[in-house]
Amino acid sequence: MTFQSAGRILLPENWLYTGGLLDLMAGMDLLSRLTTAELQVGDFLVPWGMVVGTLGFLLAWLVMVGLEHFGWTRRIWNVPLFFVALAVLFGCVIGLLVAP
Repeated sequence: MTFQSAGRILLPENWLYTGGLLDLMAGMDLLSRLTTAELQVGDFLVPWGMVVGTLGFLLAWLVMVGLEHFGWTRRIWNVPLFFVALAVLFGCVIGLLVAP
């Protein structure tokens, strides 16, 4: 199996065809769907930035749940501001990873 560079991530040449991803995406590959500004969900078009922002929000929420569980938020001056900063950070990182 040979690898080719796709930006900064090394992927196998046929990575879309190895894990049954085409079956999941109903015959369409993921990269061609992310090059458009919207993702079609039934008859509704969802901007991919909204999906990335939602994933960043959910990841920040999970991190905050973990921080609260261990009591590590006692040292944070403004917890809601820290949560917003985490959501923006994670949204940007996810957006960089899946940017068209």
